[in-house]
Amino acid sequence: MESDFSEEEDVYDSDGWKPHDEQNSSSAGVHELATSRGFMYGWDETVASRGSQEVGSCLVEHLKAQAATANHIVMYSDACTGQNRNLKLPLYLLKLIGGRSISASIIDHKFMVSGHSYLPNDRDFASVENFARGKFMYEPQCWYNVILKCRKNNTFHFKRMQCEDFESVSKLEASITRRKKNLANGQVNWLKIQWIRLLKDRPFTILYKESLNEEIPFSELNIKPAKPGRNTSLHNVDQLLLHPNGREVTKAKKMDMLSLLAYIPPIHHSFYQNLQCQDEREEQEDLGPLEVVEAEEIADA
Repeated sequence: MESDFSEEEDVYDSDGWKPHDEQNSSSAGVHELATSRGFMYGWDETVASRGSQEVGSCLVEHLKAQAATANHIVMYSDACTGQNRNLKLPLYLLKLIGGRSISASIIDHKFMVSGHSYLPNDRDFASVENFARGKFMYEPQCWYNVILKCRKNNTFHFKRMQCEDFESVSKLEASITRRKKNLANGQVNWLKIQWIRLLKDRPFTILYKESLNEEIPFSELNIKPAKPGRNTSLHNVDQLLLHPNGREVTKAKKMDMLSLLAYIPPIHHSFYQNLQCQDEREEQEDLGPLEVVEAEEIADA
């Protein structure tokens, strides 16, 4: 199995190709090497962003649904530190493997060398981008339709992610001890890690190596909480939703997009008109009754 991430942007111009703010849509892709099936998980910026917590939530969603009975899961991905190669993603997977949602006892995550690898997931995203070429993407649903229609054979399995599908890593991070050195007192350099191994029977251990060579032994990073009395497994940690009420756009961005409605078919207008922004929410808050100030008090002031 391999995973990857892509971002699509909807850009509209009204006068001489003047740039405007765009509504961003994101998708995380998983390609099953054993079955050649492609899976896409999509959302827009009002639901979530595009960091490691979003990728982790999509992976957990996929593994629960598609790999629940596998004994050994092997994942390949690019080496993007912000989304894939960091502490957050192993925490999601340690919680998953420590519970009963999947049967796996081992999860291997291998990172390909940038510029020296080409995985089927790259071809999946190319299919989407090629089919979208020359088409107007007025709102996120347009991208979702492209994902569903871009192939006649071996079509993608698609899920539109909602706010309740994205979980925060904060409580998992609070349940461990961050250590910068492994058990051999060596420095842990996440930028150089190429292979991570997680084991069901070692709930607070991250095995890793800076090579894909089978013969090189794993180094061991212990993240067990230093204080006694904490959870004995990350599976017992109740995660919070990442954005329980969604994400708001800025008022300036909303106004910029609304200014382009004349160039967008009316059927798509409601998406932009219903966007929530921070300034609007504050304006809608009830301030309660205003204090009555007598004219004499004003004069005295």
